[in-house]
Amino acid sequence: MTIETSAVPASAQAVPLLRVRDLRVTLPSAMGVAAVPVVDGVSFVVHRGETLAIVGESGAGKSITAAAVMQLLPDGARVTGSIDFNGRELTQLDERALQSVRGREIGLVFQDPSTALNPMYSAGWHVTEAVTLARALKGKAAKEAAHAVLLQVGFPSARFHAYPHELSGGMRQRAMLAIALAGEPQLLIADEPTTALDVIASGRIRALLAELRHQRGLSLWVISHDLPMVAELADRVVVMYAGEVVEHGPAHRVLRAPAHPYTRDLLECLPPMGGHSTRDHRHRLPVIPPADSVPSEGCRYAPRCRDALALCHAEHPTLRPTADGEARCILVPATGDAQ
Repeated sequence: MTIETSAVPASAQAVPLLRVRDLRVTLPSAMGVAAVPVVDGVSFVVHRGETLAIVGESGAGKSITAAAVMQLLPDGARVTGSIDFNGRELTQLDERALQSVRGREIGLVFQDPSTALNPMYSAGWHVTEAVTLARALKGKAAKEAAHAVLLQVGFPSARFHAYPHELSGGMRQRAMLAIALAGEPQLLIADEPTTALDVIASGRIRALLAELRHQRGLSLWVISHDLPMVAELADRVVVMYAGEVVEHGPAHRVLRAPAHPYTRDLLECLPPMGGHSTRDHRHRLPVIPPADSVPSEGCRYAPRCRDALALCHAEHPTLRPTADGEARCILVPATGDAQ
């Protein structure tokens, strides 16, 4: 597969729109079971006008990270670290102040539109309600604004009164995008925006996200398993594994010359063009281990890594500089040695 990536926009050199520092999230556990962090020391930035992708398998902590930024975690969750959005520390805001951020300044496209949309209400109702809440519009003005944002995401006016079960997966996803964009946010978080879509619908959603980014000057944060989509949309990539960032850097470098064995293994799992593979299937990525089997010492990926050394099982690696990013692996040359 040929990987094409977009160039980092000049605006990305300015002060970041979102800066997350040392984020740790611990969710409430079952009685008698010690709680463990599901997000453990994660740091990254989203620059103005760029697309950042966070990738990794299920359970890596990607969606929980987004939920922490939006302050939408379940009761009992414990969050430490810093979440600075546009100069404001979100972890210090009360619920009323957060409501002015959600929807108005940060839009979120939930992972599964089939469950995120209320089956009792039409697509148009959902978007009108979002416009009403985010822009304080009412009546005819709210409906007109809802029609406008639906048209912008390619949702036909004739389907305004259609219910979720009457829509295709692609149309439901467009409705979710319209809801997220109703408040004209600066940052759009799209959590698995192509999940469960066919190839044609997925391609259309990818093209739509790219178009919306440029039309609106959006910053876009994509959470996805879909590496071809990430290659098409992202300026930078953050790779997460077992709650940690294991690699980050420009998309063209991370996806073409990964520094961490996990990133390499994810890329080797991609289906080859033409339908047949020349890969050695002895190197197939092992199944995802249960959360409680993550080692307490050493590298968290070591039990699945074909390059693991004895030291990997004893020493927990820190992020080491690469040519233009970082990777959490002792096989990465020490500071000053990276080329």
